[in-house]
Amino acid sequence: MKIREFLPVSPSHLGRTFYVSTTGDDCAPGTAERPFRSVNHAASQLQPADTVVIREGVYREAVHLKANGHPYFPESIIRFQAEEKVWLRASDEFAPVWQEEGECVFSADLPVSLFQEGVYNPFALSLDLNRSEKVRPGSAEAVRGLLWADGRVLEYAAESRRDFSFSVSEDGRRIFVKLPGGCVPSDFEWEISARAKVFYPVFSGPMIYETRGIAVEHAVEPGAFDGFRDYTLRRFPDTGMTVEKRRLMGRVTGDYSMPFLSLTSLGHGRYLTSMTQYRKTDDLSMNSSGVRVVRFTPETMSFEEMPNIVTRKFSQFHSFPEQNLLFHSWIEMDSEGDPLAFVSGKPWKALYAESRDGGESWTAPSLLPGSERLFFTMIELQDGTFLWPYSINENTEGQESSWHSGVGVVLGRRTDEGIRWEQGGTASVSPAESSHGLDEPHAAQLADGRVMMLLRTGARLPDDGHPGVTSGKMFTISADGGKSWTRPTFLKYDDGHTVLCPRSYQDIFQSRKNNRLYAVLNISDFPCPNCDPRTRLFIGEIDQKTLCLIRSSLTPIERKHAEHHELVRFSNWNQAETPDGKLMLFMTIHASEYCPIRHGWDKSLYCYTITLPDR
Repeated sequence: MKIREFLPVSPSHLGRTFYVSTTGDDCAPGTAERPFRSVNHAASQLQPADTVVIREGVYREAVHLKANGHPYFPESIIRFQAEEKVWLRASDEFAPVWQEEGECVFSADLPVSLFQEGVYNPFALSLDLNRSEKVRPGSAEAVRGLLWADGRVLEYAAESRRDFSFSVSEDGRRIFVKLPGGCVPSDFEWEISARAKVFYPVFSGPMIYETRGIAVEHAVEPGAFDGFRDYTLRRFPDTGMTVEKRRLMGRVTGDYSMPFLSLTSLGHGRYLTSMTQYRKTDDLSMNSSGVRVVRFTPETMSFEEMPNIVTRKFSQFHSFPEQNLLFHSWIEMDSEGDPLAFVSGKPWKALYAESRDGGESWTAPSLLPGSERLFFTMIELQDGTFLWPYSINENTEGQESSWHSGVGVVLGRRTDEGIRWEQGGTASVSPAESSHGLDEPHAAQLADGRVMMLLRTGARLPDDGHPGVTSGKMFTISADGGKSWTRPTFLKYDDGHTVLCPRSYQDIFQSRKNNRLYAVLNISDFPCPNCDPRTRLFIGEIDQKTLCLIRSSLTPIERKHAEHHELVRFSNWNQAETPDGKLMLFMTIHASEYCPIRHGWDKSLYCYTITLPDR
């Protein structure tokens, strides 16, 4: 048989391979036998498709990147590959002379090297990352350098009153730490912020890189490939808000979990969440291995398993601590399928159970009205009625899209036999007003008793006879406790302009701290074609009289770094209020399904705690 010319579908590895070791030499050729000493030197030799293999050890350096891959050619991706355990850190070791200042409080001078001319000194900068000007000596403004004790980040606290917290003197030259009782600084190995980043690209735009098996840590101002920042505090004097950001867990270290669909307060500073657990397979893919339920305590950032609760499809929890009442809702299908896939055509029904002892025991399951409904966050109205929003596929044969949803609510009222549910009002728009209709409804009651429901909508491109419509947020109002709703209309700013948003998740709530109405949503500066970009997440106040978003109140929660791909997403979070009226929001950094995800960029789970202004 005559064999045709061999033409592979994809090329074999095209680039060169360099090696780095803590015992190497940057004057060596970078081979396996004679490796380089520094990752930065290896980076200076790179061209598209090259690979750097790093041997075990801790590397404290800045890596300057000159070459880049190309997003249209996967074979051009540049790789940093760990041979064993590898840490790339922007921190330096810190071994000062400590002085005892009081009960479990110790102080030490910051390194003299930080105060030399032209040296990057994160302890002389404002911790407000949106205002990076240097702070005058004597200023009471917070700082943004960090300390680590045995790998645990210390929280910044102005007076160092909490265990594992730190503060800095007014002149910015001395640091104070508060340790648990019985501990002294010599019990720990200390590290201190020293560099803004680990990876410094000299080009603009996303980095077409992969990092495999490497812990990239401790950057003061991390980008997409600089790992995570353990703790950030942003202050926004113009809006009276502060945003604290803590990293809880990563998504690339074997088994991991992330909050999914539900977060609710149990009272006494504890929260309940359902979490999806994933397991890393040999081919580096992540497969779901089930759902678990845990109690979460923010003060200690600890999770406690609740194995007595059996989770089901689309499990959600809704808690009303004042009444000692907890709901668990889920979906049951007659056959296997995805309840989120409206187009599947497979029927399902929604059920729920109640608990009066924090989830230790439950009533028998009860059926909610209707079928094929996706239920979202339940709220309690001023008269004690439970209002539970849902979305449902309204598609009819002949429509251009197989998914066009409307929204509605069911209303629950207490009786001697339990809670009696009845159908409330509904709302919808035509395909000409929103592609895929209305979705992901969230509701809040205004001070005057009306209920506002915020809704996700989709763009429609212009065509003959139709001017088109951008993606945004619509809202509808009920003046009769959810029995009927006004025609949905676009959310606008208080200056009359439409709030431009992608077709994405949103939430709305009335603060227990100041009774103001707030929305959390992705916002864009230009009309959005559909689901993206979700690269900026904001919280802002809605005026309860005009029902407009107050532009001057907008406060950023998260924004895209320059190295991130344009389709990185800050979306699909879970949120709940703390007993003292702060907003606690959990979010995993992820990307659009259309994004060519590359291994190594930050896909961690974060907790954002937002302090709202007083009344």
